[in-house]
Amino acid sequence: MADPSGSPRRVRTLAEARELVTAWKASGQGKEAWCRSQGLLRSALMSCLYRVEAQDGSTAPSGFIELRPPTKAAVVPSADSPAILPITLELGHGMRLLGLDAAQVVDLVRALRRDPS
Repeated sequence: MADPSGSPRRVRTLAEARELVTAWKASGQGKEAWCRSQGLLRSALMSCLYRVEAQDGSTAPSGFIELRPPTKAAVVPSADSPAILPITLELGHGMRLLGLDAAQVVDLVRALRRDPS
């Protein structure tokens, strides 16, 4: 496969992939804008990002949030309110958000969509 310039696809070493990811993060730009400014396909950056995170032991690639429904055992209904299942989000890197309601999840997703990366 060729990049936009027509040259053959380049396979980067892990060290090169790490340098590319570090340069992108240091730029403060979104992935699309940074790749355009560097003349790279976004998929090249994403491939490097995935490889670096996999090597570093990250549990999820950037931009991916796994949502899991809670078990019924997690519900503690009160006499004042119906039983509403709390939501738990596992964001990777050991970060876990417990006991969210649907409105809080919607707010979080909206905030993540505004993230320039």
